[in-house]
Amino acid sequence: MNIINAVVSFTPRARKALASTCLLLGLMAQVWAAPKVVVISLDGCKPAIVQQLLASGALSPNHGIGLLLSRGAFATGSLTVSPSLTAPNHIALATGSTAAHNDIPSNTFHLVASPFINTASGFGAPIGAWFKSELARLVQDLVGLESLGGSM
Repeated sequence: MNIINAVVSFTPRARKALASTCLLLGLMAQVWAAPKVVVISLDGCKPAIVQQLLASGALSPNHGIGLLLSRGAFATGSLTVSPSLTAPNHIALATGSTAAHNDIPSNTFHLVASPFINTASGFGAPIGAWFKSELARLVQDLVGLESLGGSM
């Protein structure tokens, strides 16, 4: 007997109960779903400038960035890392570390011990060993692991 035949054989009261349960479970799944986060980085834009444009009426509070600010969250204390370039700043935003610790010094850079003409993209380069070791230490402290076994 397939599921449809089984449901058809239910009494009307049992079908209503099943439908109500399915509806309730569907609603609960939506409520319990993991929240979605979208991070928008306005490269080179200070929050104070956006606030000035909103205050002057140059930006609408009901559209675009004004709507995002009114309905979302935004960082007011962000600091630019040095060098002030997109890749090092985005890595700093994602990791909380600076170029000295994450090995992303520029948008493109020369790899140590490689031919002079070889460069790496700061947008696709691996994050440095120091940061990985600090992250591994933090995870070990949090969960009490003896060793991560080189999984990072």
